Amino acid sequence: MNAYINLFTYAQQFYGRKFSDEFSFSMFYSIPPYHDLIFSDATRGLRVVDSDKRWFDAYLGPNFMRARRITDCHAGASSLQISAFGSLLLAVVGALYWPRNIL
Repeated sequence: MNAYINLFTYAQQFYGRKFSDEFSFSMFYSIPPYHDLIFSDATRGLRVVDSDKRWFDAYLGPNFMRARRITDCHAGASSLQISAFGSLLLAVVGALYWPRNIL
């Protein structure tokens, strides 16, 4: 985490200009017709968030977190286990009833 904080702090010192010319790079400005390429063009600067406030759920709010839990990729995992069991059962039943002497 500290490595990323240092990276963005130093990058902001060198490339945090609000306006760019033809030969320079700016983190907070996009050359028209583009906009918001790296950060929003309205960004004025980056700041370090206190370590006790670095949890995304505090910013997203309870409604978003509830929606995330509902649509989480693991929500259907129990049906996959039943499906795998059903497939195994179907294979066993098929093997038992498959005609052995086809002439």
